Amino acid sequence: MAFWEYRERRWVAGSIPLPKPENDNWPVKAPWQTPPEVLQMIRRWKEEMRQELIADFALRSCPEHRHRWDLMHAMEKAALWVHYRVRKE
Repeated sequence: MAFWEYRERRWVAGSIPLPKPENDNWPVKAPWQTPPEVLQMIRRWKEEMRQELIADFALRSCPEHRHRWDLMHAMEKAALWVHYRVRKE
């Protein structure tokens, strides 16, 4: 059997509400911002977080700091992909 024959079909009817994502899929940038401004803002925030980490190394084990760092990294990857079609690992 071919690969596509294993897939199940999913029907979407207008009366069935689709699941809503938890984060509401907020946009990475405001409408008035240019892509370079967005990347500059994100990289400035990441640099501030790096400086905080240098000042207090205990933040490395802080889950809130790690979560913020992951969000900044994801925002940077999304902005690069959406505006420049560049994938950053």
